[in-house]
Amino acid sequence: MKRKSVFLTLVILVCTNSYLFPEKIALTGSTIIDVSNFGDSMKDIPNALILIQESKIAYAGEMRPYKKTEADRIVDVSGKYIVPGLIDGFAALDNQSFASSHLFMGVTSIIGVYGGRRAHTLFEHGAPGPTIIKWKFLGDTEDKRSNVNSYLAEIERMATSGVRVVLLMYELRPDELKACVLKAHSLGMGTMGELGYTSYVDAVEAGIDVLIHSSRYTMEVAPSDMKKAVAGNPFGSPARDYMKWLVDLDSKENVFRQYAKYLGSKRIVGLMPTLILYAIDLPETDNPWNYPVARIIKLSDIHSPVDILSGKHAFNPSSGEFQIRRARKTVELEKVYYLNGAKYLAGSGCDVYGTLPGISLHQELFWLTQIGLTPRQALAAST
Repeated sequence: MKRKSVFLTLVILVCTNSYLFPEKIALTGSTIIDVSNFGDSMKDIPNALILIQESKIAYAGEMRPYKKTEADRIVDVSGKYIVPGLIDGFAALDNQSFASSHLFMGVTSIIGVYGGRRAHTLFEHGAPGPTIIKWKFLGDTEDKRSNVNSYLAEIERMATSGVRVVLLMYELRPDELKACVLKAHSLGMGTMGELGYTSYVDAVEAGIDVLIHSSRYTMEVAPSDMKKAVAGNPFGSPARDYMKWLVDLDSKENVFRQYAKYLGSKRIVGLMPTLILYAIDLPETDNPWNYPVARIIKLSDIHSPVDILSGKHAFNPSSGEFQIRRARKTVELEKVYYLNGAKYLAGSGCDVYGTLPGISLHQELFWLTQIGLTPRQALAAST
């Protein structure tokens, strides 16, 4: 199966904004793809009916008689497939071009990230634009070290301001992280982890929802002194030393296999590997600038963009070789996680390291299939 046909042959139903569907529409004759149970269910609905009213899905299911007042226009989509709008679990939204690019690629919702290498603030006024699930981090190494009560108070302030997902980070110790997870959940917020001083096993036992970035959660099996050094300086020389260690990690090593089995046994925890951040320079990855919608995106808006003609970074030979090895190793390790039962959520990490809004989520879905997920499971990871 060619990689471009894995997802792009599917009809993506986008209906989050009145700019897109100002009238009542009936879609008839399609097959609704079942993406429930992490994509392990296969109860598709053939010859389906979908009614869109006031920019929302009023009905989606088996064909039934419908009144003339329920639809201004009828569209026969027989032979096509319908899936929910895609969700990018870790994406920037810098401007209207980003908003339009997300929608063009069928991404109707994002967990909106900003700050750091994503230089812009979150653009919340797309017209049209995807639904934004607000995100904020807690316990970053750039924050002033705080105590557990201050962290809990900050989570309350986040919830009051509309934040729905909190990213728990390097500085949090195990008791602090556990308290933060409990507090966030009590307020109806989701929790993600990119950790340092708390182990990923401790975070899972504390009830965290998502572990993010393949190279980060694999740190669980690194030597303890290395993990401590990276926790204190997660983007400096200790992190570079860890990456060199990671490239040489044997995926058959027992400690890694046991960790993979552990994560696979925890169905409530999802892995969000952001594979495209590593794999963008692999030859199997399409040039993101070749997608039609990329024409509206400014090169200057992207962190460390790939070359427009080659679709790859202009590394020197030794650095380029290392990046390729790291990407290959990441894919190799994720295959082991998947074979041991890990469940996945899709996030592109855009717009850093050359990733582009909307486009890179499709590339992420391709790479999820390369570690073993079926196309249905990959769609489920993003819906």
